[in-house]
Amino acid sequence: MFRTSRLDALVLKTQRVGEMHRQVTLFNPVEGIIRATAYGAFKTRGRLRSDTESFNFIKAYLYLEPVKNNYKITDTECHLSFPGIRRSVGKLFTASVCAEIVLKSFGGGESRARVFTLLLDSLKQIDQGAEAALSYITIQFIWRFLAITGFDLDITTCGLCHKTLDSSQAFYFLLNSTLFVCKNCCKSSRLELMPGVRSYFSKTEKLPLAKAVKITMQTETMLSLKIVLYTCVQALLNAELVSLKTGEDIL
Repeated sequence: MFRTSRLDALVLKTQRVGEMHRQVTLFNPVEGIIRATAYGAFKTRGRLRSDTESFNFIKAYLYLEPVKNNYKITDTECHLSFPGIRRSVGKLFTASVCAEIVLKSFGGGESRARVFTLLLDSLKQIDQGAEAALSYITIQFIWRFLAITGFDLDITTCGLCHKTLDSSQAFYFLLNSTLFVCKNCCKSSRLELMPGVRSYFSKTEKLPLAKAVKITMQTETMLSLKIVLYTCVQALLNAELVSLKTGEDIL
């Protein structure tokens, strides 16, 4: 970018620096992850302070300080602020999981534009949706993120014997791997998944996110599927999700 620039970005993370400043991690669909400092953000209750809150979708005006090679946020305009996320602990942690996945994947690499759209759509659903929909938003976000970034989860073929999994039978996820297997190949360290999981994804995979999150499944199946997806995305990132650990009693 040039020394002065402006870009539309999602605020993934913020950190207080000293008494008055804020370090802001921005995500833009073209530039990817950018870290910039909002000097004096805590000095007043002005626009710079409110606009640089986590999860906001903003236009950031940046200045590249040539000596320090750091970006400085000189001004902002807020497109969307998602107030519903900040009013609910469950929504806050759900948004945090999505943002942390994007951050630890460096914005999805070459797929950053699609990941940006997915994250923005997910934040809208988290903000506007009911608490009961949060698990389905998480499931859809992670499943779609894995697909976008090329981590193909094959739920049609046994990962060990390579036979086609019977669509009418339960199948299993090996917890020490990222494989889905048949009954004959499953081990003690596994989760059982009902046949309805395949039906769920076949019904939702081509739907817009807003429609997909309205389709539900049995609670037990949904909870097992979340564990599977948490395991897979952390394997892809090769990192533990801190937001999952801190919010494990809520998520």
